[in-house]
Amino acid sequence: MLLMLHNIQAQYASDSFLLRFQWYRPVPGLARFQISMNAVAQLVEQHTVASVLIDLHGLPSLGLDEQF
Repeated sequence: MLLMLHNIQAQYASDSFLLRFQWYRPVPGLARFQISMNAVAQLVEQHTVASVLIDLHGLPSLGLDEQF
């Protein structure tokens, strides 16, 4: 299954409860980074998945504002 969580593409394997995330940036900038990561955190906190692998390859450098 493929999901789009703002700027993150998610692949979910229900048989192993594995959720793999990959950074996807259709437009330049990090404006939706925090929204995207909050969506990932919500799925984990709800125990929807047991394991998460986040691929941040291609993610631009983050400043302090984007990290919090």
